[in-house]
Amino acid sequence: MLHSLRILTSLLAILFLLAACTPVAPSSVQPDQEASPSDTPVQVVATTNFVADWARVVGGSRVEVFGLLPVGGDPHTFLPGARDVARVADADLVLTVGLGLEADWLQDLLHNASADESRIVALGDGVDPIEFAMADMHGDHDDHDDYDDHGDHDDVHGAHEADHGAHDDDHG
Repeated sequence: MLHSLRILTSLLAILFLLAACTPVAPSSVQPDQEASPSDTPVQVVATTNFVADWARVVGGSRVEVFGLLPVGGDPHTFLPGARDVARVADADLVLTVGLGLEADWLQDLLHNASADESRIVALGDGVDPIEFAMADMHGDHDDHDDYDDHGDHDDVHGAHEADHGAHDDDHG
């Protein structure tokens, strides 16, 4: 429990840091009424609903989160539209699962949105993937890899992903 709390606190600290570093666009607001960067929520786009939920829980009122994948949608077959490209282009932070879950569409989406790589965090990059038990027993050699990209549904692996997201700025 203490480890999970530390992970969530670390991720929240990164979100606050992003909010503080986000420039405020010029507007018609009077100088004495100008909003500080900390008053503006961090715009977060998450590729899946469970990552969006994590961001909402961790960020609270400091974030405005949009989940790309519709409820009940399949991340392996999802096709983002023009509005999704615009959301990613305007986002302060893009959270992905990684581990090949969004492999069929994520790179095209990020390219079309001209997304800055420094704003993209693949939470699964900090997790040791679970190897499929039958990985060596099939000979179909299709496009899937031998790792379970669904490990993020497990609380332990989810905590590791959140920890990776919280410490991502330390490594890049």
